[in-house]
Amino acid sequence: MIKNELREKMRAQRRAMTATEIDAKSAAITEKLFSLECIGKAKTVCMFLSAFNEPDTIPIAKKLWQKQC
Repeated sequence: MIKNELREKMRAQRRAMTATEIDAKSAAITEKLFSLECIGKAKTVCMFLSAFNEPDTIPIAKKLWQKQC
């Protein structure tokens, strides 16, 4: 499978997800991320904000910002 085919396959899978599925996946990703020791010790974390039907990254950004302040 070439890169463009893989991207289209992933887009199709995201478009097929329901809001409930996106919320559940978002929560699981956030929980997993903050269980990592390296995130707790990090001084800087770079990330992308989600778009379209991607898992929501706003809760991650808010939690990281609160940790920093």
